[in-house]
Amino acid sequence: MTDAGVRPWWRPVWRVRQPMSWLLVPLTIAGVVAIVAYRAESAAGQPLAALVSVASQALVAVLMLWILRRIDVLGRPWAVVAVAFAWGGGISVFLAGPLNDEVGAITGKLGLTSVVLSAPIIEEALKLIGIIAVIGVSRAWVRDPLDGLAVGAAVGIGFSVVENVTYGIDEAWAHSGPGEDPLGRVLIELAGRVVIGFGSHALFAGIVGYGFALLLLSAGRGRTGLGVLGFVSAVVGVVVAHAVWDSDYGLEGDLDLVPPFLVWLCLVGVLLLLVRRARRRLGVRGRRSRGGRPAAVEGELGGSPADPVGADVDARAEALGERPDDREA
Repeated sequence: MTDAGVRPWWRPVWRVRQPMSWLLVPLTIAGVVAIVAYRAESAAGQPLAALVSVASQALVAVLMLWILRRIDVLGRPWAVVAVAFAWGGGISVFLAGPLNDEVGAITGKLGLTSVVLSAPIIEEALKLIGIIAVIGVSRAWVRDPLDGLAVGAAVGIGFSVVENVTYGIDEAWAHSGPGEDPLGRVLIELAGRVVIGFGSHALFAGIVGYGFALLLLSAGRGRTGLGVLGFVSAVVGVVVAHAVWDSDYGLEGDLDLVPPFLVWLCLVGVLLLLVRRARRRLGVRGRRSRGGRPAAVEGELGGSPADPVGADVDARAEALGERPDDREA
């Protein structure tokens, strides 16, 4: 704590006495370093394509994080969102490629469709590990399943934008021959992925995060069965949706954009339903308090407008050496 009594900005994600911090922070930093080092040479060989890819996806990231902020009525420290984003864009993307190749080789020998089976399982598992680690460190801010949705979406946003950057650079190399237009191909590739798959990984991971937070909260209230059902349904539904998406997006066979668009509509519909239910459960009508808590919370959380869940958050946070008032406005 500083002389002014303000907690360090890293406190919500790094505490020496918190075992999960020793998993989350080192692996997150290592993942970011690894993906940068791994792609540095290919990016240096296509500097203009790399610059366009990074700049465009930075704008996409800002837009998606702004949307997430509007949805996340409960709020949380910016460090939590930043680490979740870095996990998704760092170690998740770095490991997804080689693990997809290994699983694809195994499923190929079995005569199964490789990419459609490997990518949904591997990528969603890597993002889920990050969700579990981030929530494990910032447990005091898990007040509603909506908190898990926010953490998961941040992981998914990081994964999406960094993956798109790598695709942009790879596209430039694939069309770098004489008479070809690598930059034009990069723009087409990135535009297609943003327009067709806008927020897809954020939707996948957000729904899984919602399910995991529901599991934690339900177990704490003696309703473990409900939590398990919700979590398993979220994971299975997302993996199936991801598989359908990849199958018809052209990873295996001809390109067919209609099913991915329908999958995207279904995912958006599920997200809007979950957010709407959360707002009604929390008694929020588009308001957000300066401290990051809802103005009034009641219903499943056991609070009331006069006795909001913030009091319970304060108690849990203090037990962990945290102050919920450190949350972003």
